[in-house]
Amino acid sequence: MIAALAGTVRHKDLNTLIVDVSGVGYKVLVPIDVALEAAPSKPILLWTHLAVRETSLELFGFSDR
Repeated sequence: MIAALAGTVRHKDLNTLIVDVSGVGYKVLVPIDVALEAAPSKPILLWTHLAVRETSLELFGFSDR
């Protein structure tokens, strides 16, 4: 699974980041404190959890494990 992402913030909303990792943009749901710390065009490392459901895949990101 996806355990962590290291890349560049391309876009941010209140609880969502788009993280560019080698040309692939990952949509990551994050807590508000992580979103507030993130800045577009800056590097970021997120520890992640991939929630697999019958109708969706959601990637959650956190600043620590």
